Amino acid sequence: MKPALYDKLVESLHKASHHNSQIMVRPEVILWPDPERQWEAVIQILQEKLPTLLVLGDFYPIKRQGPAIWLKCMVAKMLPEADWPSDATPIIYLPGIAKNDFKNIANAALDLQPLMEYQYTGNIFTQVNGREWTVLAFMENQQSGLGIKVAPDPITKETLGKTLPIIFQDRDVPYPSLVDANFLHGLLFPNAESGILNWLCQGDKFIQSLSKR
Repeated sequence: MKPALYDKLVESLHKASHHNSQIMVRPEVILWPDPERQWEAVIQILQEKLPTLLVLGDFYPIKRQGPAIWLKCMVAKMLPEADWPSDATPIIYLPGIAKNDFKNIANAALDLQPLMEYQYTGNIFTQVNGREWTVLAFMENQQSGLGIKVAPDPITKETLGKTLPIIFQDRDVPYPSLVDANFLHGLLFPNAESGILNWLCQGDKFIQSLSKR
Protein backbone atom coordinates (compact mmCIF):
# COMPACT_ATOMS: atom_id res chain seq x y z
CA MET A 1 0.00 0.00 0.00
CA LYS A 2 1.41 3.37 -1.03
CA PRO A 3 1.43 6.31 1.37
CA ALA A 4 -1.29 8.90 0.93
CA LEU A 5 -0.66 12.60 0.47
CA TYR A 6 -1.78 12.93 4.10
CA ASP A 7 0.95 10.57 5.34
CA LYS A 8 3.73 12.39 3.50
CA LEU A 9 2.54 15.82 4.63
CA VAL A 10 2.36 14.77 8.28
CA GLU A 11 5.86 13.30 7.99
CA SER A 12 7.21 16.51 6.42
CA LEU A 13 5.64 18.71 9.08
CA HIS A 14 7.27 16.57 11.78
CA LYS A 15 10.64 16.83 10.02
CA ALA A 16 10.35 20.62 9.92
CA SER A 17 10.89 20.68 13.68
CA HIS A 18 13.99 18.45 13.63
CA HIS A 19 17.21 20.07 14.79
CA ASN A 20 20.68 19.23 16.06
CA SER A 21 20.44 19.95 19.77
CA GLN A 22 24.23 20.23 20.03
CA ILE A 23 24.47 23.27 17.76
CA MET A 24 21.00 24.88 17.84
CA VAL A 25 17.93 25.24 20.00
CA ARG A 26 14.62 23.64 19.13
CA PRO A 27 12.53 25.87 16.85
CA GLU A 28 9.89 27.67 18.86
CA VAL A 29 7.27 27.22 16.16
CA ILE A 30 6.80 26.12 12.54
CA LEU A 31 5.24 28.74 10.25
CA TRP A 32 3.28 27.32 7.32
CA PRO A 33 2.52 30.05 4.75
CA ASP A 34 -0.13 29.29 2.15
CA PRO A 35 -0.81 32.42 0.08
CA GLU A 36 -3.32 30.70 -2.23
CA ARG A 37 -5.07 28.80 0.62
CA GLN A 38 -4.51 25.56 -1.27
CA TRP A 39 -4.34 23.39 1.88
CA GLU A 40 -7.18 25.05 3.76
CA ALA A 41 -9.74 22.35 2.92
CA VAL A 42 -7.75 19.61 4.72
CA ILE A 43 -6.45 21.50 7.76
CA GLN A 44 -9.11 20.10 10.10
CA ILE A 45 -8.20 16.59 8.97
CA LEU A 46 -4.56 17.27 9.81
CA GLN A 47 -5.49 18.72 13.20
CA GLU A 48 -6.91 15.34 14.22
CA LYS A 49 -3.40 13.91 13.84
CA LEU A 50 -1.44 17.02 14.84
CA PRO A 51 -2.78 18.61 18.05
CA THR A 52 -0.12 21.31 17.74
CA LEU A 53 -1.50 22.58 14.42
CA LEU A 54 -2.95 26.07 14.93
CA VAL A 55 -4.57 28.40 12.39
CA LEU A 56 -4.35 32.17 12.01
CA GLY A 57 -7.83 33.59 11.62
CA ASP A 58 -10.95 34.68 13.46
CA PHE A 59 -11.22 33.58 17.08
CA TYR A 60 -12.56 30.03 17.00
CA PRO A 61 -10.68 28.11 19.72
CA ILE A 62 -12.66 24.89 19.27
CA LYS A 63 -11.00 24.68 15.83
CA ARG A 64 -7.66 25.77 17.29
CA GLN A 65 -7.95 28.98 15.29
CA GLY A 66 -7.47 32.56 16.39
CA PRO A 67 -5.70 35.91 15.94
CA ALA A 68 -1.97 36.43 16.38
CA ILE A 69 -2.07 37.35 20.08
CA TRP A 70 -4.05 34.21 20.91
CA LEU A 71 -1.62 32.14 18.84
CA LYS A 72 1.34 33.56 20.77
CA CYS A 73 -0.34 32.57 24.04
CA MET A 74 -0.90 29.08 22.67
CA VAL A 75 2.72 28.75 21.52
CA ALA A 76 3.87 29.84 24.99
CA LYS A 77 1.46 27.25 26.51
CA MET A 78 -0.24 29.95 28.57
CA LEU A 79 -3.73 28.65 27.81
CA PRO A 80 -5.30 25.35 28.93
CA GLU A 81 -6.07 24.45 25.30
CA ALA A 82 -2.32 24.16 24.64
CA ASP A 83 -2.26 20.67 26.10
CA TRP A 84 0.33 19.07 23.83
CA PRO A 85 3.60 17.59 25.22
CA SER A 86 6.28 20.10 26.18
CA ASP A 87 8.70 18.69 23.59
CA ALA A 88 6.23 19.11 20.70
CA THR A 89 6.65 22.05 18.33
CA PRO A 90 3.54 24.12 17.51
CA ILE A 91 2.68 24.68 13.85
CA ILE A 92 0.90 27.83 12.70
CA TYR A 93 -0.96 27.52 9.40
CA LEU A 94 -1.16 30.92 7.67
CA PRO A 95 -3.93 30.97 5.02
CA GLY A 96 -3.55 33.84 2.59
CA ILE A 97 -0.07 34.69 3.94
CA ALA A 98 3.08 34.41 1.81
CA LYS A 99 6.64 33.88 2.99
CA ASN A 100 7.54 37.31 1.61
CA ASP A 101 4.98 38.91 3.91
CA PHE A 102 7.46 38.33 6.74
CA LYS A 103 10.29 40.24 5.06
CA ASN A 104 8.96 43.78 5.43
CA ILE A 105 8.26 44.10 9.13
CA ALA A 106 7.61 47.85 9.03
CA ASN A 107 4.79 47.50 6.51
CA ALA A 108 3.38 44.21 7.75
CA ALA A 109 -0.33 43.92 8.41
CA LEU A 110 -1.22 44.63 12.03
CA ASP A 111 -2.76 41.19 12.49
CA LEU A 112 0.51 39.58 11.37
CA GLN A 113 3.05 41.74 13.21
CA PRO A 114 2.95 39.81 16.52
CA LEU A 115 4.06 36.68 14.66
CA MET A 116 7.01 38.29 12.89
CA GLU A 117 9.57 37.25 15.50
CA TYR A 118 8.90 33.59 14.76
CA GLN A 119 10.76 33.82 11.45
CA TYR A 120 13.89 34.10 13.62
CA THR A 121 12.99 31.79 16.51
CA GLY A 122 11.25 29.15 14.43
CA ASN A 123 11.28 27.49 11.01
CA ILE A 124 9.24 28.27 7.91
CA PHE A 125 7.71 25.22 6.23
CA THR A 126 8.68 25.64 2.57
CA GLN A 127 10.26 23.75 -0.29
CA VAL A 128 14.05 23.44 -0.48
CA ASN A 129 14.07 26.30 -3.00
CA GLY A 130 12.32 28.53 -0.46
CA ARG A 131 8.96 28.61 -2.22
CA GLU A 132 5.71 27.84 -0.46
CA TRP A 133 4.38 24.32 -0.76
CA THR A 134 1.58 24.09 -3.31
CA VAL A 135 -0.44 20.89 -3.62
CA LEU A 136 1.03 20.28 -7.10
CA ALA A 137 4.62 20.80 -5.90
CA PHE A 138 4.12 18.46 -2.96
CA MET A 139 2.61 15.72 -5.12
CA GLU A 140 5.54 15.92 -7.56
CA ASN A 141 8.36 16.16 -5.01
CA GLN A 142 10.43 12.97 -4.87
CA GLN A 143 11.84 13.45 -1.36
CA SER A 144 8.93 14.89 0.62
CA GLY A 145 5.87 14.13 -1.49
CA LEU A 146 4.52 11.37 -3.69
CA GLY A 147 6.88 11.76 -6.66
CA ILE A 148 3.96 11.82 -9.10
CA LYS A 149 4.04 13.87 -12.29
CA VAL A 150 1.18 16.36 -12.58
CA ALA A 151 0.19 18.28 -15.71
CA PRO A 152 0.97 21.99 -15.16
CA ASP A 153 -1.98 23.43 -17.08
CA PRO A 154 -4.45 25.75 -15.25
CA ILE A 155 -7.42 23.36 -15.52
CA THR A 156 -5.48 20.54 -13.86
CA LYS A 157 -4.29 22.85 -11.10
CA GLU A 158 -7.83 24.04 -10.42
CA THR A 159 -9.25 20.52 -10.46
CA LEU A 160 -6.48 19.29 -8.17
CA GLY A 161 -7.62 21.78 -5.56
CA LYS A 162 -11.20 20.54 -5.79
CA THR A 163 -10.07 16.92 -5.62
CA LEU A 164 -7.71 17.35 -2.66
CA PRO A 165 -10.20 16.37 0.08
CA ILE A 166 -11.02 13.19 -1.87
CA ILE A 167 -7.46 11.98 -2.49
CA PHE A 168 -5.85 13.36 0.66
CA GLN A 169 -6.10 10.25 2.84
CA ASP A 170 -6.71 7.65 0.13
CA ARG A 171 -3.82 5.19 -0.14
CA ASP A 172 -5.39 3.32 -3.04
CA VAL A 173 -5.67 6.06 -5.66
CA PRO A 174 -4.53 4.51 -8.98
CA TYR A 175 -2.36 7.44 -10.07
CA PRO A 176 -1.36 7.29 -13.76
CA SER A 177 2.09 8.26 -15.04
CA LEU A 178 0.73 11.78 -15.57
CA VAL A 179 -2.07 13.15 -13.41
CA ASP A 180 -4.22 15.50 -15.48
CA ALA A 181 -7.65 17.11 -15.33
CA ASN A 182 -9.38 14.13 -17.00
CA PHE A 183 -8.08 11.72 -14.36
CA LEU A 184 -9.05 14.08 -11.53
CA HIS A 185 -12.51 14.65 -12.99
CA GLY A 186 -12.96 10.88 -12.95
CA LEU A 187 -12.31 10.91 -9.20
CA LEU A 188 -14.71 13.79 -8.66
CA PHE A 189 -17.49 12.24 -10.74
CA PRO A 190 -16.93 8.45 -10.74
CA ASN A 191 -20.49 7.75 -11.88
CA ALA A 192 -20.84 10.58 -14.37
CA GLU A 193 -22.18 8.46 -17.25
CA SER A 194 -24.84 6.70 -15.20
CA GLY A 195 -25.75 10.01 -13.58
CA ILE A 196 -26.34 11.65 -16.96
CA LEU A 197 -28.53 8.73 -18.08
CA ASN A 198 -30.58 8.90 -14.88
CA TRP A 199 -31.00 12.65 -15.31
CA LEU A 200 -32.19 12.17 -18.91
CA CYS A 201 -34.69 9.55 -17.76
CA GLN A 202 -35.86 11.09 -14.49
CA GLY A 203 -35.26 14.81 -15.01
CA ASP A 204 -35.61 17.07 -11.98
CA LYS A 205 -36.63 14.13 -9.80
CA PHE A 206 -33.09 12.72 -10.09
CA ILE A 207 -31.43 16.11 -9.43
CA GLN A 208 -33.51 16.51 -6.26
CA SER A 209 -32.49 13.06 -5.08
CA LEU A 210 -28.79 13.98 -5.16
CA SER A 211 -29.08 16.26 -2.14
CA LYS A 212 -30.41 13.35 -0.09
CA ARG A 213 -27.42 11.07 -0.80
